[in-house]
Amino acid sequence: MYAIDLIYLFFSCFFVIQFQKYCERDEMDQDLPHKCSYCNKSFSQLGKKKRHELTHTGEKPHKCSYCNKSFNQLGNKKQHELTHTGKKPHKCSYCNKSFNHLGHKKRHERTHTGEKPHKCSYCNTSFTFLVSKKRHELTHTGEKHMAITRKHSAC
Repeated sequence: MYAIDLIYLFFSCFFVIQFQKYCERDEMDQDLPHKCSYCNKSFSQLGKKKRHELTHTGEKPHKCSYCNKSFNQLGNKKQHELTHTGKKPHKCSYCNKSFNHLGHKKRHERTHTGEKPHKCSYCNTSFTFLVSKKRHELTHTGEKHMAITRKHSAC
């Protein structure tokens, strides 16, 4: 597996996990006014409840204007459509490179700043990219590199 595949797997999983955390903020409080029609989760806002219910129905009301792909959230559709238009609205602050994802721009800018926010859990080594830190940590645990892929393949 190539490094770019590992980075894609990581970021795919990262965004799914972040979205789940965002949704779970309200789900913890069962006294909230908007109850899911399918499970026992509750939400502070009607929009959050409706978005959550799409996970039960599988409905994807937002259709790509360029292909037959559909999305359950408008923001995901808009982000996807950038792949068709070629627009890259996020410009690097240090060079003339542009990106279609804000996260990709921020990650790229670390190559200019030298920022290494990901610290090894076993030693003092720091890394620019999380996937590099995870690969490095395998040297401490003795696991093979494919373990990174297996850990994220469930996403």
